[in-house]
Amino acid sequence: MKSFTRQPLTGTFYNATSGDTLRLDSTRTEFTVLEFWSTSCGPCIKEIPALNEFAEKYWGRVTFLSINSDLQYGRTVRELQTFIREHGITYPVLLDSESEQLMKRYQVGGWPARFLLDRSGYLYRDPFERRMKLSLNEIRRFLERE
Repeated sequence: MKSFTRQPLTGTFYNATSGDTLRLDSTRTEFTVLEFWSTSCGPCIKEIPALNEFAEKYWGRVTFLSINSDLQYGRTVRELQTFIREHGITYPVLLDSESEQLMKRYQVGGWPARFLLDRSGYLYRDPFERRMKLSLNEIRRFLERE
C-alpha cells in the first residue's frame, strides 16, 4: 500500500561493488528497494544469497540498492570491497556518507532495514501494521501481486 510519505531519491554515492558513482535520481525502474546493512550484522550477512537472487529475479523492474554505513564506523573502502568479493555480492553496494546520511534520512535505527519506493519516491508500507520497513518476503509478495 502506497503511503503519503515521499522520500525523493537524491544524492550521489560511491558504488563499492563496481567502483563507480551512482546518482539515485538516475534510477529508471518501476520500484527501488533500499537495503540498509552493515558487515557487523549477522542477519544481514546471512541474507546475502537471498538478496543476490532477489536482485537478479527482479532486474529491470526493481532497482535493488544496498546502503552500507560501515565507513561511518571506522571501516575502509578496501575492507568493504574485500567483504563484497568474499561474500559474492552482485548487487550495488552504495556507501552512505556523512554528507548524504541516508540512514538518518530514512530513520534507520538498526540493520537490516528495507524500504520499497516507487519511481516518484513514495514509500510503500505494510497495509496492516502501517510500518515502512518491510521484509524481503513482504516486498516479494507485493511485487508478485502488481
